[in-house]
Amino acid sequence: MKIGFQWTLDSLYLSEKYDDYNFILQPYLHIKEYLEFYKRSKKIKILDNTANEGFFVNVEDMFNSASKVNADIIIIQDFLLDYKHTRDVTEKWIEYIKSHHLNNDYEYMGVIQGSNPDEFIKMYEYLKSFDFITYIGVPNIIYTTNFYNEVFNYISKNNNKKIHQLGMRTYNIFNYKFLYSFDTSLPINYAYYLYKDIKTYKKFKGVKIVDRLNLDDEKLKIIDETINFLKANTSEVIYERYHY
Repeated sequence: MKIGFQWTLDSLYLSEKYDDYNFILQPYLHIKEYLEFYKRSKKIKILDNTANEGFFVNVEDMFNSASKVNADIIIIQDFLLDYKHTRDVTEKWIEYIKSHHLNNDYEYMGVIQGSNPDEFIKMYEYLKSFDFITYIGVPNIIYTTNFYNEVFNYISKNNNKKIHQLGMRTYNIFNYKFLYSFDTSLPINYAYYLYKDIKTYKKFKGVKIVDRLNLDDEKLKIIDETINFLKANTSEVIYERYHY
């Protein structure tokens, strides 16, 4: 399972050491330091629409940003727990992609959303029907529902795409062997709050890109230990996936 981390401006350099891929938040690309760092990066780049952070990015701005940073994967706009609006905007993006002949310029990630398991599954089946949508994103807000296991069980039995978990709300993520990748800001959150009990998941108010961690040895140690813990658990998932 591949992991991409969300970094603050003063911790961006750690991306080179720890990221399996870059997870880039589009609205922050107006910050020159953020833009220039990811332009230089040679890693696979996922450009996020930041729906989870409350942003809405129109399709033209997304493709302009993708061009600037040489993105590999673009996340199509979605709306949290809202099937209708997510389906509507996804259809518009797909029309834009096709009409501008962008099918092969990037890979795309569509995101499943809904207010009940049937809507999540219906969105999943809709996204599966497009060859150029190679990734399907699962929003971490699904863990606040009482039906996420039902959705995940369906995906695990009917999957032919790369499934990406958008954000980490629980260590239950390690239970789902069908997941291909996920992103998280957990290491910088733990470092910011000096949280050392990394084996027990703790949700903090999210640290923003522009927040300064003022990294010292203690914070760097927390970041390193948290990432090693996550990678050890995801390695076990990968081992189980291919050795059973």
